[in-house]
This record gives sequence, structure tokens and C-alpha cells, in this order.
Amino acid sequence: MGNCTIVGITDGGGRGDALAEAYSEHHLTGTILAVPGNDLMQRNIRLDVGFMRISAALQSENAKNIADIFARNSVDHVDVCQDDMVYGDLVTELQQRGVPSIGPTKQAGKLEWDKAWARAFMKKYEIPHPSFNVFSSEEEGRAFLRSQSDQPWAIKASGLALGKGVILAKDTGEAIDAVSKMKSFGDAGKTFLIEQYLEGEEFSAFAASDGSHFQIIGTAQDHKRLNDGDEGPNTGGMGCSSSPLIVTPDILKQVEQIFAKTFDGMAKELCPYRGILYLGGMVVDGKVFVIEYNSRWGDPEAQVIVPGLQNFHELSEAILSRRIDQFRLETDGKIRVAVALAARGYPDSPVKGKEIFGIEDARRQRGVTVYGAGVRREEGHDFTNGGRLLYVVGEGSDTLEAQSLAYDAIDRIHVADDAGHYRRDIGDRNILRPNSEG
Repeated sequence: MGNCTIVGITDGGGRGDALAEAYSEHHLTGTILAVPGNDLMQRNIRLDVGFMRISAALQSENAKNIADIFARNSVDHVDVCQDDMVYGDLVTELQQRGVPSIGPTKQAGKLEWDKAWARAFMKKYEIPHPSFNVFSSEEEGRAFLRSQSDQPWAIKASGLALGKGVILAKDTGEAIDAVSKMKSFGDAGKTFLIEQYLEGEEFSAFAASDGSHFQIIGTAQDHKRLNDGDEGPNTGGMGCSSSPLIVTPDILKQVEQIFAKTFDGMAKELCPYRGILYLGGMVVDGKVFVIEYNSRWGDPEAQVIVPGLQNFHELSEAILSRRIDQFRLETDGKIRVAVALAARGYPDSPVKGKEIFGIEDARRQRGVTVYGAGVRREEGHDFTNGGRLLYVVGEGSDTLEAQSLAYDAIDRIHVADDAGHYRRDIGDRNILRPNSEG
């Protein structure tokens, strides 16, 4: 890895943009190859770093073809940060071609792509989690709910559903309706979970593991609902802030214990985990429960954590050379707030083809970075081409400053026909918390 000049990234959203920027900042990086990449990604890369975008479809069945692309281009290592590629076992395909990679094998990634298996794993290794039941029949799921007292529930597709496979039901009637919607997730919803609804505050934590040792490398707080005040449908994430105040020293100690049990348990299951592991946690009366695992960097969490890692390249080296126990993380100490700009109609039917104005104006603002996602650039103009279009990230000494910079910048961006949407409360949980830093 010491002579690494070509880095591969499997992502097409804001997460991949943030990773590309971080890799490009190291003097040893000569070229970044993104599969599929996006039309804004190159704007944040150091000017003297080459950039290639391969628009291959990120489908699990294409893992062999994508591994061939990286091998043909003599990529020095690949950051596998997309759930489809973990499920498709791109890591094993790369290993067979002699290409080092950061990410888990398909078997280790089962923590994410098979939520029923993951819950059984948590139960086996005494990792705190909500009570759950697993079903493969809608009729049985509905019968179970009718046998229970009226209460809130969480209904989850067991497989991958683009971050949208969870329906939170306010009562048993809504839960019965949610069970009927599991088939809309295709194969991902053939098996589904009916879980205890936990009332608390969510956060995300990230650890880097080399298969033997691990280190926590950051925490964040995602806002998954479409609208302000956590109203509306679940989405892939409408914004995020780093270093949430809910993660106190005691909470962080619990998180460390959970990570330790998780990595130790995976080793005992004969599928040691190597790469970045996302822990979605919820604090209930001072206790951490695991809501989910993701087998890669989160999106939009990466956009607020990765830019602050001062030795990101060295972190990658430590994972690849299996020396995480010798790695010492360096951060810039800044707080970041990321606000997602989505297309009108997201998440169900986002409008496409609407021109976006003001991206460059936003990028010019102090303390602001704009990461691309569902944007198509044509003849010097930007157009909507997906659900979440881009992320505007503000950085500051506290949440209030970071939030102010992010919103000042995103207010400079306009989508034709008023076809853009973003939340106005990203970061408020830190700012409004008693004894907050802002």
C-alpha cells in the first residue's frame, strides 16, 4: 500500500464523494476510479489527482464484472462501501484477482443484508436489542399482531431495501397494514421482522476492524424521516450531524463493549469482519440498544465524519495491513452538519430533469463542502437525476456554527419549478439539548 497510486471506490452518492475527496488529499494518491461515481464527484478531488468514472450498474450480480474493471485498471486497493457490492461478494472477487480491498466478505456482511440473522446473532452474543419475531408469511405476521396488545411496532424487511425497508407503526392496525407492504420490497421483504418499538434517541457509531482488532472512529446522528420534526416516511437519510451530544462517555463505553462483542462473535462464527462497521444505536433510559448494523460507511454519516479524519489514508493502510491496534486516529475536532437536498416526490417518485442552480455559489462559501449524488451534468448545467441530489456540509467549532453555514449555503441552491426539498432542523437536537454546546 505504500506506493498506492490508484484507489477504487464503489459508490455513486455523497458518501463516495466524501471518500474520494479524503483519498485525494494524500500525496500518494494519483488516480481515483469510481464505480459508478456521480457527475459532481470530481469537483472535490485535488486538482492533480486523476479521476475515472465507470458507470457500471451497482447490482450484486455484476460483482465479477466490476472486479474485472478494477483489476484491468491496476487498482491498488478498493473501498467497498455500497451494500449491493457487499451482498454480491465483491471482496471475494477482488481477492481472487489479487486486488486488496476494504470491506467485509458477503458472509461477514450478513450483519446488514440479513436482518433476521443479525437479530439471532445479537441474541446469541448477548448484544442489547429490541425483542423481535421473524416471519416469512404475511398471514402469520398479521395473526401474531392480532394476538398482541395494541401498541407501536417496527416492521422491517430482512433484506436490503435501499435504507427504506423499515416501517414504524403507531399502533397494531398500522402494523398490520405495514406487513402487507413488505412485498413491495421484493425479495428483501419475503422474510420480515416484527419488532418491539423502542422510544429513545438514535445515533450512529463507526468502527474500523482488521479482523483481529478494532477502533471506534466516529459518531453521528442521522435524520431518516423526510420532513422536519421527524415526520413523514423513512428515507435513506435527509441530513446528519457529527459528534451528537447523546453519545456521552458512558454511552461510548457501552458502544465499545457492543463492538467488542460483535467482532468477537463474528470471529467465533468463522467470518471475521474486516472493514468499516456501522452500528445504529438507540439510547433508552441510558442504555444502548442496537437498531441495526450496516457493513460499510453510512450515507450521510460519512459526509460529516470522513472529512474530519486527518489521517484517513493511514487508517486505510492499517485496515489493509491488519495493524489497527497500532493506529492512532487524528481528527480536526470540527463539528459538521450535512443537509440533504432531495428531489420533489422523494422517496417514492422523485422528479427528474429539473435544472439545479447555485451549486457553485454554495461551494464557494467559507466552511462549506457540497457532495454530489443524484445530479446529472450536461453541457455545463446540472439537473435532477435521483432522489437525494446532493449534500451541503457546514463545518464549525460547534453545531450552531456548522448548521448556520450549511443552511446559508443550501439556501443559495434552487431547483427549477420548486422541485427541491430539504429539512430545516438538521442539528437541532444538539443545539436544543439542555446544557448544549450551542
